[in-house]
Amino acid sequence: MMVGMGSLTLIGQVCSAEGLADQVDRAGGHYPSTLPAVSYLRQQAPVPVLVNHDPGFEVGRVTYLERSKSSGLLAVAQVRSDMVDMLRGHRWFLSDGVLCRRLGPFERGFARLAEVSLVGRTASIGTRRAYWSLSDGQPDGMPVLWRSAWDRALEATTTYAGRRALERGELRIHDVDPLDDWSEVMTDPVGARRRAVDALPVEASPVPLVRVHGTLLDAATSSRVLDLLEFGWV
Repeated sequence: MMVGMGSLTLIGQVCSAEGLADQVDRAGGHYPSTLPAVSYLRQQAPVPVLVNHDPGFEVGRVTYLERSKSSGLLAVAQVRSDMVDMLRGHRWFLSDGVLCRRLGPFERGFARLAEVSLVGRTASIGTRRAYWSLSDGQPDGMPVLWRSAWDRALEATTTYAGRRALERGELRIHDVDPLDDWSEVMTDPVGARRRAVDALPVEASPVPLVRVHGTLLDAATSSRVLDLLEFGWV
């Protein structure tokens, strides 16, 4: 997984499956929100790793993203090896900087990662600290459920195809668990737009039924998808 002698490998949790967060401002005000793991776009642009969301303090890049019901959204990154002393001195978490759309009073979706930061404290609720290793070997104390993700990241980033994809700036979320129809719409809106064109009603329905991966959505879900398309949200 190492991309050079001057880097270490780090794994962390961007968000839980539910994506709950509680932002606190300087006056002590609380701003709860939710950005579920399934609401991150499957196709991502290159994602830098920063420290404390400081664009002038870039220390690496994300090389692998994985999503599951058990661990939410995990990120594996290559970080400069001269950050070892900083990492050893504290417990660090991953915090994401995203571009997204507001879907309701507290819910956000269609998220694109602009950066992932190492922070001492995160607004995300229920996420675990990051772990790192100077080699391809798994870090000590890493959660058991993350061990298979580490191995999959190693495999994905050391193959020729994986290296070429990173060189081209391609970063895609790997889904461990199958997504339901609505989650597919949230994570792959471009595909949803294409499939909506092919929607064919099979019975009387107040709205055209949308087909996702060969499966017709019910009328209520199809209506939500078509509303999103109509208002340009996807």
